[in-house]
Amino acid sequence: MEGNTESLKAPIIVDIGSGEIKAGFSGDEKPTIIFKNYIGEPKYKKVLRAFNKEAQEINDQYVGEDCDKYMGIIKLRHPVKHGIFSNEQDILSVFNYLYAKLGINSEEIKDHPILVTEPLLNPYTNREKIAYSLFENVGVTSLFFASQPILSLFSTSNTSGTVLESGEGVTQSCVVYEGYSIPGSFERFDYGGADVSEYLKTLLKKKGYQFYNSTEFRLVNEIKENSCFCFSNNINADINDVKKGLNKNPLNYYLPDGTTVSIGEERLLAPEVLFNPEIMGKEYLGLVDIIIRSINKVDIQLRQKVYENILLSGGNAAIKGLVEKLNGELKNKTYKNLKINLNSPPHPEFCCWTGGNIISTLEIFKKMWVTKNEWTEKGPKILHIKSI
Repeated sequence: MEGNTESLKAPIIVDIGSGEIKAGFSGDEKPTIIFKNYIGEPKYKKVLRAFNKEAQEINDQYVGEDCDKYMGIIKLRHPVKHGIFSNEQDILSVFNYLYAKLGINSEEIKDHPILVTEPLLNPYTNREKIAYSLFENVGVTSLFFASQPILSLFSTSNTSGTVLESGEGVTQSCVVYEGYSIPGSFERFDYGGADVSEYLKTLLKKKGYQFYNSTEFRLVNEIKENSCFCFSNNINADINDVKKGLNKNPLNYYLPDGTTVSIGEERLLAPEVLFNPEIMGKEYLGLVDIIIRSINKVDIQLRQKVYENILLSGGNAAIKGLVEKLNGELKNKTYKNLKINLNSPPHPEFCCWTGGNIISTLEIFKKMWVTKNEWTEKGPKILHIKSI
C-alpha cells in the first residue's frame, strides 16, 4: 500500500494559512472544513474544570472551534506564523484535529494521500518537519507540497498570469507562464491581515478602547473582517469627505460584555497597511509595488501578457474595495498604454484550495505523490524534487 498510489482513496487537500486552515476531499466543490488556525491553552485549569463540569478530563490544548466555548479562560496562540509551524507538537495537534473533523479514523489515514499548500520561499525545514510528523507519527503514506499562488492561478483554469496572494501572515507574488512558475519572479513579504488587525487595534486604542489579551485581539480581527474597506478613486469622492462621513456616522460594534465600540475613519485607515507597510514600521513593499517588481523580473516579451491576467487571491482580497483600489493604483504607476486586467473571484480565500483540488484529480498527478517508501529510501530531498 505504501508504494502504490493507484489503490489509494480520495486525496485530502489542506490549505494551511496563518489565520485559517481549509481542508476537504479531492473532487468536492469546496472545503469540507474551515477553522481558525489557533490553539487554546487553559489559563486556570480549576476554573476550566468548573466551567465545563461534564468534561471527563481537561485538555492541555484545544484547536480551532473547540476553543470557542472557553473564550476568556484560555489563551490563544497561532501555531503557524508567516507560513511556518512553531514546533512538531503543534503539527500533530492541528492534523489530528483536522482528521477528526473530516471523520477519518487512525486506520483510514493511510488510505488518503494528502496535498499540503505552502507559501513561496518557505524554509525547506518547515516542509521536512511536516513530512516527518505525517509520515512517522500520523500514519500518512503519500503526500505532496505545492505553492499557494501557483495553485490559485490553476483554480481559474489559466496557465499564464501573475498571482498576488495576500493572507493573514504572508503576502506573495509570482509569474506563471504556460503552467510553470518563473522562480526569479518570486516576491514574498511576511505581513498581511494580522498587521491590518494590529493597526486597527492601535487606532482604536487612540480612541480609548483597550484590547489586552489574545481573545480580545480576536474581537479586533472580527471588527476588521466585518467593517473595514479600502478607498478607491473609482467612487468619485474625495477621501477627506469620506472620512468626515464615517466619523459623523460611525459604525457601532457591540462586544460580548455590552461595551460599544464606535468605529469611524478607522475602517478606512486600517487596510492602508497593505499598500504602505511602513505605517507599521516595516520596510516592505506594498501590494502595488510587489506586483510591479515581480513582473519586471521576467523577460520584457512576457510582461504584457502577464499584466493582462493578474489574479488577486487570499483572505485580504475579500476586503471591500481592495481590488478596485489596487487596479487604480497599478494603472497610475505603470505606463499609459499598458493593458492591465486584474480580477478576483467571488471567494478569493478558496482559490488555493480549489487549485489543489483540480490538480489532484488529474491522472498524471498519481505519479507525483511522495510515498512513505520514497521518504525512507531517499530522505527529505525527495520532498523538494517532487513539488511545485
